[in-house]
Parts: sequence; structure tokens; C-alpha cells
Amino acid sequence: MPSSPAERQAAYRRRQRADNHPLNTWLTGDAYRALKRLCAFHGTSQREMLERLILAADEPLRQSLSDTDFDAYLEGTLRSNGSSE
Repeated sequence: MPSSPAERQAAYRRRQRADNHPLNTWLTGDAYRALKRLCAFHGTSQREMLERLILAADEPLRQSLSDTDFDAYLEGTLRSNGSSE
């Protein structure tokens, strides 16, 4: 028996939540226009561009950290001034 639209939507949302997280935020006009330009230039969606930019900033930082700082970074306790909570 085919599932109802509500059941299909619930299943879709369960699959999406497996390793995805929603983001709802406001950007300044300058940042928004820059994001739109980057998306148009690279032919990507806003989601994909934001993911690329975030991961591109994260990777070199992770590579530069000592083992102790890396663990603190993954826990979210490392701050840019080098102090851990």
C-alpha cells in the first residue's frame, strides 16, 4: 500500500536528519551578495557554497593543530587566542 504524503515527508525528514543539520540565519547585504556571486561563478547552490567555504576554512586549521589542541577544537573548547576552557 502506498504511504500517505505525510508519511513520505516524515521518512524524508528522518533521512535528512541522519547527518544533516538545518541552518537558519541572516546575512548582511554585502555577505549575501558575495554569496550569490560565488554561487553564480561556480555554478553551485548556496548550501554547497557555504559547505565548501566552511570546510575550506576548517581543514588547514585542523592540520595546524597539536594533538591536544585538535581534541579541544573538536570538543568546541579551543579559542582562537589559544586558550581552552
